[in-house]
Amino acid sequence: MSERSTSVIVGSGGGLAVRVLPATDRALAGDTWRAVESSTPDVAPFAGWDWTELWLEQFADAVPHEYLVVERDGAPCAAALLTRSVRRYGPLTVRRMHLGTAGEPEGSIFVEYNAICSGEADRADVAQAVLAHAHRRGGWDELHLDGFDPVHAAPLLAAERRFAVVHRESRVLELGTGTADLVDALESKSARSTVRRSLRGISPYTTEWVQDVERAHAVLDELARLHQQRWLARGEPGAFATARFRDFHRAVITRWLPQGRTVVFAVRNGEEIIAALYGFVVGDTLQYYQGGFQVAEHNKVRTGYAAHLLLATEARERGFRYYEYLAGDSRFKSELSTTQRSLVWATLTRSRPRALTIRALRNAARRAQQQRARSGS
Repeated sequence: MSERSTSVIVGSGGGLAVRVLPATDRALAGDTWRAVESSTPDVAPFAGWDWTELWLEQFADAVPHEYLVVERDGAPCAAALLTRSVRRYGPLTVRRMHLGTAGEPEGSIFVEYNAICSGEADRADVAQAVLAHAHRRGGWDELHLDGFDPVHAAPLLAAERRFAVVHRESRVLELGTGTADLVDALESKSARSTVRRSLRGISPYTTEWVQDVERAHAVLDELARLHQQRWLARGEPGAFATARFRDFHRAVITRWLPQGRTVVFAVRNGEEIIAALYGFVVGDTLQYYQGGFQVAEHNKVRTGYAAHLLLATEARERGFRYYEYLAGDSRFKSELSTTQRSLVWATLTRSRPRALTIRALRNAARRAQQQRARSGS
């Protein structure tokens, strides 16, 4: 993926040129990407160069990639990162291509609200151009859209009808409920009782909405310790098991905290941090990303439940309208939310014998797993 190439795609809006920059041209890609953003006010935050550059600083040497610059009449109107990864299904190696910051071999960031960096007026033509380039480029069995914003996924799915699409719920707690106590907004009586019992159980407590980068790094370290402690006890590696993952988020905090684009929050009992939470600011939404919570001595006290409501309450006081948990099926997300949004994961399998064999093997494995689940084995 190191050579340069330029190809012309004809979209519904006229001729588009797709320029391919190799991984070694990061500086040029960044300059061009920023030029697109400067003329496009509605670029999704996780499709911007700021996020992409931070990701590249940690994963560029581990993930093969190239940059796509889409031009209309000689001026850039879109930019995208194209990455590659491999995965095994039985005896076969699956060659994957991803749009956006995905494909990490370890310490995956699990990007959500992913998108191509382009303006609304160009999205349909850009989608056709990017997909046409991917087909012509070849060398892949599956093309993946990972955690795409449905609005940004729609033009890609319309341009290629063979995508297999999975919608995953992102739970949201609405903060403008009109209730004095945000706990009262929760729909489940059991959840309300759990939160109130947990708040009493962690008392006396204090909270901190961290403003200083150095302090935020210290809280993130404590978050990682608490997080790893719980996951290792379950026999799982935990999200903070790799240095790349930890270093990426320290870099995000360094750059984004002074801009008000990320939040680090701590809950203390005395001098001890018993909960730490970290998330992203996107407009009027605080998106919770990761947390670490001390296990309470009493098994009916849920430190995490209490910490989420404390952060959500302070977010409301600071003018946020939504507290979002992002995708996942955790029980706490459904119990501590009042509505939901949707994110898109989609896979395009090439119509080639090798790729079709891989798909058949995967479907067979999925059916076998479902059969084992039904039989209780």
